[in-house]
Amino acid sequence: MAIHSIVTSFLLNACAGGVDISQVKINDPHAELKELIQQIQTARQEKVSILSPYWFKNAAVALEKAEKLSAAGITGEEFVTAVATIKESLNRANRSAK
Repeated sequence: MAIHSIVTSFLLNACAGGVDISQVKINDPHAELKELIQQIQTARQEKVSILSPYWFKNAAVALEKAEKLSAAGITGEEFVTAVATIKESLNRANRSAK
């Protein structure tokens, strides 16, 4: 039973790029995506991509996915998960870079 919980937790985290997004609040995913694009550009200028490459790349990959989903008109759970992954990964990257 415990192994099932561990495997389920692992799979959920893997789907979100290894990020626990269960506590991430997303009110308006499209507005948040626009804001996160700006935050990623700022983080790139501040060399967060060099200081915390794993988390920054995780955010960048999720950003690419969210942009593709949005362009295709897909705005459901998969889109919200991508936006939440960007938000949490970028937060972790910024914290790690300090």
